[in-house]
Amino acid sequence: MHVSSPPEEIISALTAENADLKAALGKLESENKRLSGELTVLINRLFRKKSERLDPDQMRLFLQELQGAQPVAAEESMTETVRVKKRRKGHGREAFPAHLPREVIEIDLPEQERSCPDCGCDMQAFGVETIERGHIIPARMLVRRYVRKKYACPRGHTVRTAELPSSLIEKCKYERSVYAHLAVAKYGDHVPLHRQAAHRKL
Repeated sequence: MHVSSPPEEIISALTAENADLKAALGKLESENKRLSGELTVLINRLFRKKSERLDPDQMRLFLQELQGAQPVAAEESMTETVRVKKRRKGHGREAFPAHLPREVIEIDLPEQERSCPDCGCDMQAFGVETIERGHIIPARMLVRRYVRKKYACPRGHTVRTAELPSSLIEKCKYERSVYAHLAVAKYGDHVPLHRQAAHRKL
């Protein structure tokens, strides 16, 4: 815009420039408002208390499964003697609840390993060792009971049992499926661990 331009052109140019400035200002104000809202949400997530509520209907799936689940019937007769170690109060892990169904998995030594490595004598079964691990089938919990026969040399040289299936953590209480379920619930379904523990005690 030149100073010597007619007043009409000057007014028209100033009016157009004013309109452009107003439009730019409107965009900036809108962007500022949007960013302020996002900042407020982020601050609330970081520093304010969170209140999480659980719809009671969400737990009905688990309750229906538990009410309908029947414990696996124990064998009527057992030829081997089952030795149960007495639990000391205040020590060790809590046992799984009795209402959870049990799946019994027998693990036996291969025949080629039932001979004494010292004298070559055939080893004889003298008892079983029982270990329980929690296992999750979606929306249903059961306990896998591993029963391993113990073999001993009749001359007292050695004792052997079959190897347990591998586990995620040494001497863990749960199968891999439980840890996978917890990870998916926490990171995939965004259910915090304290909520999972509060509504499903394993």
